[in-house]
Amino acid sequence: MSSIIKVNTIQNASGGTPTASDLGLNVSGSVLQVVQTVISDAVTVSAPNGTAASVSGFSATITPLSTSSKILLKSLLNCSAPSTTYGGFFKRNGTTIGVGTASGSRQQVSFGMAFPVDANQIHTFGVEYLDSPASTSALTYQLWINNDNTLAHFNRSANDYNNATGKRCISTITLFEIGG
Repeated sequence: MSSIIKVNTIQNASGGTPTASDLGLNVSGSVLQVVQTVISDAVTVSAPNGTAASVSGFSATITPLSTSSKILLKSLLNCSAPSTTYGGFFKRNGTTIGVGTASGSRQQVSFGMAFPVDANQIHTFGVEYLDSPASTSALTYQLWINNDNTLAHFNRSANDYNNATGKRCISTITLFEIGG
């Protein structure tokens, strides 16, 4: 014999929306949602002499379903510069995440970028970090860079010639909510 239960709304004992665990479901380790930002615009950032600067448009926002969820940040960044070095990192709602240990006056970054003299090339860098924000509020992950020179270019070569040596590409920021 089969039964059908039809309801308009299910609430937990306190009157709120039930979580998966309230319903007896184990979502630990499962991907609950995915958000991706694809950036196709060419962006140039000025960050002189080790000063941190945010990279306009290079962010993604996710609202976790549970405070026990983790957020897996994966980013593919295409950038160039005329013979210099950079360090990059992400901030979550203004808080720096996933950087190296402080040591003297060294930059604390998630990844480093070194560019050769060929300003017609674009270099691809990957970032991956598993964050534990303990929040159900909207979380914005924003890319920042530190610079040894003055300019960094994203999604274009440093020279950006309008011929076969000039290049344009995309960068991506993908956020995965992983059930805790």
